[in-house]
Amino acid sequence: MSPIVLVCLICAIIVVAAILGHSFYKDQNVENSEKDPDFRLFFRIGIAFLVIGVIFLILAFTSDLAFLTTIPLFIIGVIYTALGWNKRDTWQKHD
Repeated sequence: MSPIVLVCLICAIIVVAAILGHSFYKDQNVENSEKDPDFRLFFRIGIAFLVIGVIFLILAFTSDLAFLTTIPLFIIGVIYTALGWNKRDTWQKHD
């Protein structure tokens, strides 16, 4: 594996960890008596998976990374982003 692939992988992991950590930290500080799912969190996770999926797809096209292992990340990102965006009217309840 080339050094540029390793750098991209490390950057992708750091970005996802930062986004998820911030989202979970923010959700723990908000007292919510109702346990409705926070669809804004689905949207954030979806965007993170989309970014990582696109990075891995680019790496799959330019290097020897397996193409079939990168598709699920992209698909999960699309699904989570669509789910979060579809329920964006409930985002205001969690502020």
